Amino acid sequence: MASSLRILCAGAAVLWAAAGLAGEASAAPAAPAAEVDVVVDTGLLTPPDHRQSYLESMRAYARECLGGLVPPEPHPAGTPPRAGAARYRLFVEHRGKVEVDAVAAPAELVGENQGEARQWITRQKGTIRFRLGRWDGSGYPTVDQWSSTFQTEHFLPMPADASVEERAQYQRAARNLATPEGVKSGILDRLLPVKLAKTAGKPGSPQAMTLAVTNRSRWTLTHLDIAVTWCAVGEKDRHRYQGEVTFDGRLEPGAQVELKGVAEPAPSIFGWEYTLPTQIEARPVFEPGG
Repeated sequence: MASSLRILCAGAAVLWAAAGLAGEASAAPAAPAAEVDVVVDTGLLTPPDHRQSYLESMRAYARECLGGLVPPEPHPAGTPPRAGAARYRLFVEHRGKVEVDAVAAPAELVGENQGEARQWITRQKGTIRFRLGRWDGSGYPTVDQWSSTFQTEHFLPMPADASVEERAQYQRAARNLATPEGVKSGILDRLLPVKLAKTAGKPGSPQAMTLAVTNRSRWTLTHLDIAVTWCAVGEKDRHRYQGEVTFDGRLEPGAQVELKGVAEPAPSIFGWEYTLPTQIEARPVFEPGG
């Protein structure tokens, strides 16, 4: 009788263990640990060291636009993040080119050198494609996609009497000025466009400014730092202004808010800065769970 009881108990234990294993096998996979991760690529034909720094900058710029959603530390460079590690994955693909040329430098571009210099000009243009995918248990099917074009120029003054070796150094430095800042505007123009809606003030004096912010993302905005630079050029005068505004609160998806601030005069010795369009730098923080 005791022997039969031991057999029955052993059989029950096996059945309970089997049921437990079956339960584990049918349990839903663990939820992604992060909200968004970023994968970048570029077709830029450039030396390997510059290409690598370009890719790292692309990822850093993208993460800067997704504050609160990306992990504190990015996945290791050169390796894709683990499938399912995040609820969403943003794929950023850059196609473009960089040209570097030496040209004469107007005096106002080089300050006190009175035109006795040359400058390298770095021209950069291209297209960036964005695809946002959402993890479905096996992959990241597309939930949104868009593209943006960009074209920028950077200037690097160089002494007119630079040696051959120095010219080569300046040329490499000019090439390294080519950075993918178009990634930031491409993301924020889609997810969180910020516009300089209105300015008011006497020319050359502090300017009152109004910024319009629209949350077109799928996440609630909880914090936003904005820096704005713009120029006003008249028949006789030219002025440059810089200001900053901070938002703390909750801006739900689809909502808009107007932010007001003051910009101070910010003159520059570089004449080309007065020809630049309005520059808006935004650093948002979103709430996961969109």
